[in-house]
Amino acid sequence: MENAFENAIFNSEKDNPLTWFLKQKDRLSSLHPDMSDSMINMEILRKCGGELGHAINFRCVEPCSTEDYINSMEDIITRTRSGETCTRVPIESKMVSKPSREDKSPERPVLKGHKCGSTSHLSNTCTKKTKINGVQAIEEAQCTGEETKSDLDSAVQYPPVLRRPAYPASPRARGASEKHIQELIQLGVLRKVGHNEEFEMATPFIVSWHNYKSRMVGDFRALNTYTVLDRYPISRIQETLTQLSKAKYITYMDALKGFHPAFLTPKTKKLLRIITHCGIYEYLRMPFGIRNAPSHYQRMMNTICPTELSEGWLIICIDDIIICPD
Repeated sequence: MENAFENAIFNSEKDNPLTWFLKQKDRLSSLHPDMSDSMINMEILRKCGGELGHAINFRCVEPCSTEDYINSMEDIITRTRSGETCTRVPIESKMVSKPSREDKSPERPVLKGHKCGSTSHLSNTCTKKTKINGVQAIEEAQCTGEETKSDLDSAVQYPPVLRRPAYPASPRARGASEKHIQELIQLGVLRKVGHNEEFEMATPFIVSWHNYKSRMVGDFRALNTYTVLDRYPISRIQETLTQLSKAKYITYMDALKGFHPAFLTPKTKKLLRIITHCGIYEYLRMPFGIRNAPSHYQRMMNTICPTELSEGWLIICIDDIIICPD
């Protein structure tokens, strides 16, 4: 079996994974006609994966198409070229793995995705008070009794293996990212992934600068390719300008921490993990950069303020709010 492969595992020919994969597949099929198609695919991936067996097991638990194997092949090539190695974890160990120390620490109370901020909803009228950064929030607000959660997990066609290394960063970007990470942890938006937690998703992030202010954004472009687009309507610019032309006064507001008030389902949280020079972190709230975040946030805002929108004096475009009475 060893002689069926080329000596150089990663050469220029592998820059095209499809060509290389099909070439090795035809070669093994001719040398071992008794091997099934699935066995040949698995043998190729095992040969190239080395200690990255957990990625292969994750992809190939069930019979997969050639395209799925090629996607795994591309992931293995990327990680092997970067010098990353991972320990093969038996499937049985998943059932008996001990929780990390960080899981034992008491969880910081976080605000719920309601106008009232209540942790329980026994009636449609909630009167509990809450404070956000010392500022008292809305009191006696109407509440649906259900948390608003992102349905990103149902939009992803299947969980891809997309574990990539962190991007190189300058000392200035590292300092800014550490500051943002600590702030998001205190707000209950991020949590650090334990050292013994298994994961197949790790997205690198970038620090962007605008008007001398920094923002931490995950590079979710690879995940977005697997996400089915949510075509929820968002306010059109022309309609907004027509509505503003009749206004006597115009008040503009921008929602604080835009998408972060929206909760995530447990499955979605595992898809939205970022890798940094400080470790791996998991989003507990909706982050910036995912494909359906604007549509989901627009739907949430329209659900919160249906009466005001129908009366015509309120305009909401994602996290931008305009009050324009006649």
